[in-house]
Amino acid sequence: MQFSEQWLRTMCNPPVDSGELAERLTMAGLEVEEARPAAPPFAGVVVGRIDAVAPHPNADRLRVCTVDVGEAAPLTVVCGAPNAAAGMLAPCAREGATLPGGLVIRRAAMRGVESQGMLCSGRELGIDDDASGLLALDASLAPGTPLRDALALDDTLITLKITPNRADCLSIAGIARDVAAVTGAAFVPLDVTATPVAFDGVRQVRVEEPEACPRFVARLIDGIDPRAPTPAWMKQRLERSGLRSISAVVDITNYVMLEMGQPLHAYDDRLLDGAVVVRFANEGEQLTLLNGQVLDLASDLLMVADEKKPLGLAGIMGGEHSGINDTTTTVFLAPFLIARFMMMAGNWGQHAFVCPDDPGSSYKSAITCVNIRYNRRCFNDGYHISHHLSATRHWTEHPQELLDNVEKYRDADAVIFEGIDFHGVWFFLMTKNYPALAKHFVDLRETRRSDDEIIALLKKRTGAIDCTKPEILAAVPA
Repeated sequence: MQFSEQWLRTMCNPPVDSGELAERLTMAGLEVEEARPAAPPFAGVVVGRIDAVAPHPNADRLRVCTVDVGEAAPLTVVCGAPNAAAGMLAPCAREGATLPGGLVIRRAAMRGVESQGMLCSGRELGIDDDASGLLALDASLAPGTPLRDALALDDTLITLKITPNRADCLSIAGIARDVAAVTGAAFVPLDVTATPVAFDGVRQVRVEEPEACPRFVARLIDGIDPRAPTPAWMKQRLERSGLRSISAVVDITNYVMLEMGQPLHAYDDRLLDGAVVVRFANEGEQLTLLNGQVLDLASDLLMVADEKKPLGLAGIMGGEHSGINDTTTTVFLAPFLIARFMMMAGNWGQHAFVCPDDPGSSYKSAITCVNIRYNRRCFNDGYHISHHLSATRHWTEHPQELLDNVEKYRDADAVIFEGIDFHGVWFFLMTKNYPALAKHFVDLRETRRSDDEIIALLKKRTGAIDCTKPEILAAVPA
């Protein structure tokens, strides 16, 4: 996971420099793969406002710009950028400025007109790949402001190698909690104020596979401006996390995911037909994803659909035909569906949903919790399978209860967990001297197999022989 150190410090700001912060994170188990500056070194570049643009008297492709850099007199700068226009704010390297690579800006005559500086593109400063024109800056910036301050360029981009049992650290809030724990600095939670509900629209939601999807919630939001720009500060944080800005609605969903660890998906409500349905795919169905890929859907893939068509892969990616566009005014906003079998669609889902960042989140689902109640027990010649599912408590809040119940199955061949926190429980049992059980855990993706298939799988893993089909006891309600 890549993120901005400055963003992290808004939630926890320990009195250590970037190097020590990286060391503390690594020693806490959050390995820092890379820490690099957000921008290369340069100096003497400020925010400039172009007050006037005139044709160059001796060159068709050059123009003469009058630039306000916050000094008593404006600068005259010769510029060839096609997007230079009066009123535009752009980076201006003053005389004596040093650019990346060691280039020093000097006063010079260009085709007979003296230029007192240089207006810059993002590529010339090493902060953007676009070299087609000047880097346009936010209109609220004051001329003369050092560019490094205006764009918060004295930042470090940190990349963590998050292990599967620490998906709580796939968010700024989650990482900040760990930083607070290892440094003693205060954790500053996000101050969230509830927005009054002013829209009484309703769209029905129907969950047809409650075992696969214990919960699905959503909110209708009406009256948005689809062309409203994403705030510059939000775009900057997204880009420094490796995500490109798409539109305000999509950017907000991505931002919430990065900051709080709660993935969201926004649907264009007017493109939905009838109720939103959570179901498995039908044979022969196809889905065009947001990235343009067309999938032939297998019957064991969990879908979000309406009453006429599939809308997306549950917890993985939305479909093209219900996505947000520049005419969207009503949004059907839902947390990414956290479902038992969504991990079949790829490793990303398995990693991202091991455990939610906030154990108290209203969106946490049955599959992220453990309360040891067994709804299937198989016994035959010392061959046992224990199986549990509950939505009441997170197992980390009651570790002794977990151990007390697992103790009953110390000699079991395997434990099947329907909770997604597979790696966390595995590691916990390994540290508590249950290596045999930990070795033969059955992964989530295997729990939809038939009893015979599970038996065969465990026989292969454990070396059990001559195991006939065991007695299947009645389910114990969670």
